[in-house]
Amino acid sequence: METNSFNWENKVVAITGGSRGIGKAIALEAQTRGAKISVCDINENDLNSVSNEHGFLTNNCDVGKESEIVKFVSETEDNLGGIDAFFANAGVACLGDLSSTSDADWDLSMNVNTWHHVWAAKTVIPKMRKRKDCRFVTTASAAGLLSEINSASYSLTKHAAVGFAEYLSIVYGKDDDNGNAVRISCLCPQGVKTAMTANMKDGNVAGIDGMLEANEVASITLDAVSKGEFLILPHPQVGEYIKLKTSNYPRWLGGMRKLYAKFGSHLN
Repeated sequence: METNSFNWENKVVAITGGSRGIGKAIALEAQTRGAKISVCDINENDLNSVSNEHGFLTNNCDVGKESEIVKFVSETEDNLGGIDAFFANAGVACLGDLSSTSDADWDLSMNVNTWHHVWAAKTVIPKMRKRKDCRFVTTASAAGLLSEINSASYSLTKHAAVGFAEYLSIVYGKDDDNGNAVRISCLCPQGVKTAMTANMKDGNVAGIDGMLEANEVASITLDAVSKGEFLILPHPQVGEYIKLKTSNYPRWLGGMRKLYAKFGSHLN
């Protein structure tokens, strides 16, 4: 854990997938702390709503395309100034195993859940390195540390997102010769009450340790980002599962197979 503290007052905060769910909650929490907010999303109706209700700068954007992320960053800079904190938050969940996941779902999952983070980092981190005290935050998932038994594509792409966040922290999270570092954080929640989980009874396997409200996750996240923490676990139990996984892989895999038998066998 880092000891430095991030002052959100007048900071420019950009958030992908920011018109609802965790992204919207992060935007609202950052706004209450004094930040200037820019959000992008593919859902124009939700964007209009947050613009009218909360005064966010909005951008209709498909984060599955690099050019649109570049445009979102450029418009944020033009209207609000240099970005101090970027939340690569947008994500998709496509259910399916090896047989039932279509090529289109694989492509969508890879572009939104993995490549989107790469494109965002390429666009903003070099600029952040020239300034002081900036933040880059990946919204991954507990599935990126453990697994998602109901979705091959989600499990793969969220693992990739976590791995890329680790790389960013290793390479860019240490002060350079000018004392500039970009603090990297990786948010890995389990079940959160959002549109993504709305049709899942009690959050399905993701809700096994309880479902959090999006605003709870946002508050926990901004507190952790303020301190420069890397791994953000709104569900503390996930930390124990990681320890079990790394200390006894056969036992962990056996436990996950039991979860699959209970929650995932209907996919076959």
